[in-house]
Amino acid sequence: MKTIYAVTGNAGKRESIQKALADLPIKIEMVDPDLHNIMEPQHADVEVVAKSKAMQAWQKIKKPLIVEDGGFHLKAFNDFPGAYSKPVWETLGLDGFVKLMSGVEDRRCFFKGALCYVDEKGQQHLFEEENHGMFSNSISNPHPKQWSDAWRVFKPEGFDKNMSDMTEAEFEGYRLSRENAETSRWKRLREHLLNE
Repeated sequence: MKTIYAVTGNAGKRESIQKALADLPIKIEMVDPDLHNIMEPQHADVEVVAKSKAMQAWQKIKKPLIVEDGGFHLKAFNDFPGAYSKPVWETLGLDGFVKLMSGVEDRRCFFKGALCYVDEKGQQHLFEEENHGMFSNSISNPHPKQWSDAWRVFKPEGFDKNMSDMTEAEFEGYRLSRENAETSRWKRLREHLLNE
């Protein structure tokens, strides 16, 4: 059975990667980027960040691997913070984002995700997607599977509730519908892996 290394220290991302690829004849091993001194470059584009981290990881372990990176984008602020989401969320916090959006009419927002798969020859394959929704007027309680506090204010398209308010069944339905959509980065990655 083929082994692919998922490079992430984020528990939520680890679970997502394992679930998204669970139906493939592939063993997923986790690699903590901090243990290998894999640095996250400061760049506005999540694709550039994912590709940089993937190449750093490849140079360290020389095995097939996956790096996922994402950003939260606010349309009213020219897609800010984007790939800078993690440091901005750590600086502003949820309350800061709520204040930033106070009185803002355009509440459209989206998550952009980029998956970079590096094959056994060291060649990169990039898969991206966007998941759109609205910045909610209400703040929800934390969700045990959340990657960030953005879940507490993100209302996905087609839902009348924030992500962190979803029941387990609703969340699984939402996750599966995204992963199986034609635009899904996970679906395109699975198809690529099956055709290697």
